[in-house]
Amino acid sequence: MGFWDDLKDQVSTDDEEAAEAAKKETEAAEAEAEREEAEADAEEKAAAKEEEEAADEAAKEKARARAKAAQAKKAEARKKAQQRAANAVKKANGRKKGDGHRTYTVKSGDTLSEIGAKFGVPYMEIARANHVENPDLIFPGQVFHIPNK
Repeated sequence: MGFWDDLKDQVSTDDEEAAEAAKKETEAAEAEAEREEAEADAEEKAAAKEEEEAADEAAKEKARARAKAAQAKKAEARKKAQQRAANAVKKANGRKKGDGHRTYTVKSGDTLSEIGAKFGVPYMEIARANHVENPDLIFPGQVFHIPNK
């Protein structure tokens, strides 16, 4: 297997791991949202039942206020769940694109311009991001952080 195949396998594995982690985060956020909505539904039903059973007007008003509060809580839970899911998606997309997570370990025979070409980033940006004073002088084993395009 050649150098480029090794590099491609390394990058593919990182993307797959990031996608799997993001999927788990999204599933957890959705499960939490469902739990919170079910809780709010139960409170809303209890308040509605209390309202039906209330004999006097004051008790009915109290039950209505409780039902209204339960509806507001349900809407807030839904909003929070949507925000968590959106954040999980943003985080997942960030990982897939390599937001600050792309690295490359220099191998014998590598040049900074070849590494830049592989990632589609100008070699001078890689040099600048990694504080390389002489882009013509890199060593096997160095780990470079690859900036996004």
